Amino acid sequence: MKVKLNALKINVLIAEKGCRRSDFCKICGISSNSLLRLSKANEASVTIALKVAKGLSVPLTELMTDEEQRRKINEQSNLNG
Repeated sequence: MKVKLNALKINVLIAEKGCRRSDFCKICGISSNSLLRLSKANEASVTIALKVAKGLSVPLTELMTDEEQRRKINEQSNLNG
């Protein structure tokens, strides 16, 4: 499943962390190609999206742009947590 993400917000948050994109990828455990694809397509797999959110120390839903997907993720976390 792919989730729609706000690539601009992600890039701003990476910059605010004072990281180079390559360093951020290493911290998250993702390839630089994955981050590049996310930036171009404004979407990523749930696995990549979760790694990026964790690397930025924000909830995944904060990076998502699709309200319906955000609602489903929130419902799932409420059921699990």
